[in-house]
Amino acid sequence: MDTTDLSAFVRRIPLFSIYRDEELAELIKLAQLRSVRAGELVFDQGDQGDSFYVVYSGRIRILRKNEAGKEINLGVCSRSDHFGETALITEHPRNAAARVCTQLLCSSASSSISFSIASRFSASVPWVVA
Repeated sequence: MDTTDLSAFVRRIPLFSIYRDEELAELIKLAQLRSVRAGELVFDQGDQGDSFYVVYSGRIRILRKNEAGKEINLGVCSRSDHFGETALITEHPRNAAARVCTQLLCSSASSSISFSIASRFSASVPWVVA
C-alpha cells in the first residue's frame, strides 16, 4: 500500500477530516502499518494503552473477560473503524481486549501521535472530551 492510497483512505474517516493535507501526511508518516493474523491479540484487557488503531482491511473483535475468564463480545471493527482510544483518553489500562477475526491490516499510532489527534478533534467538536 502506498502513501497516496493510505492518505485517501484516512481522509474519508471523520476523525481525520479536520486535518490539512500536510498535517495528515505527517501523521501517516509517523504511524505504523501492522499486519496481524486471525486469532492473534492486538492487545489484552489490562494492558497499558500505548497505541490507537485504524482498520484498513480485515475484522477485529473487541471483547471483555468476565470474572470467570469468559470472553464477552463487545463488537467487531472493520474497514475505517478505529479502536484502542479509550485507554489513551482515560490514561487507564485497557478495559477490553482486541482479537483479530480475519487477517488484519491496520495503522497504529503511538500515544503521542494519538494525543495530538484527540486534542485536535476535541478542540473542533465541543462535545468530545479528550
